[in-house]
Amino acid sequence: GGMQGGTEMNRITMLPPVEMHVATQEEGLFFGRKGGGSARRIDIRGSGNLILERHPRRNEYYVYSGKGVTITDGEVSVESRELAVTIGRNRIVGLATARGSVIVRQAGEPRLYCDEVRWEEKTGRTVLTGREGVEFVEAGNVLVARTATLLNDRKTLLLEGGIVANLKNTQASRSNERGLNRDWQLRCKTARIDLAGEGGSLRARKAVLTPGTGGRVLVISSDGEYELGGGRVEWDAPAGTLLITD
Repeated sequence: GGMQGGTEMNRITMLPPVEMHVATQEEGLFFGRKGGGSARRIDIRGSGNLILERHPRRNEYYVYSGKGVTITDGEVSVESRELAVTIGRNRIVGLATARGSVIVRQAGEPRLYCDEVRWEEKTGRTVLTGREGVEFVEAGNVLVARTATLLNDRKTLLLEGGIVANLKNTQASRSNERGLNRDWQLRCKTARIDLAGEGGSLRARKAVLTPGTGGRVLVISSDGEYELGGGRVEWDAPAGTLLITD
């Protein structure tokens, strides 16, 4: 839409509509994965101003867009009200943060809802938080937790704190007895979700829900509810089964 420059070009404001392309090789910018030594193209679009600011003392660059931001990395896109990215003197992204009504989509389908998603180059982890929790959606199944962390392997999503899982049309196996297809609700402290594919993919392959230290898994279904103290619940997405072990 236009451009405005500050003193000595240390600050440049790009006016909407904004479209910017960034080439990066590091793992990160939320959910992407390093690809064979060749740079990946990251697309940034915004309906608000995009500010590029240079800090000459630190020789660092700061990129910020005010509102209506979508950042796309392959088939995964992150929509948010605000986006902030810091780039160090080696031109490698050190920190990326998206805030406000964040929706993470894969191939156009919503997978994650939260208030903030943050990626740090030092830890290599993507951390999602939300006032009402972080919601992971896959094929009609929903898991909600206080926080969600994409670990360094870029394949494991760790859910922590007050987890509620609503799993639909699954079969339960407990003490070798098969149940009928029904909806299940499970409550526990921790869950690990194995994500299908090589990074950049948010489709769940398997979710393992555990009580956590001193905790429990509360299982609720149409035939009542019961608790697991030392056991766990394992949901196999491709098979559509729920395995409950004491």
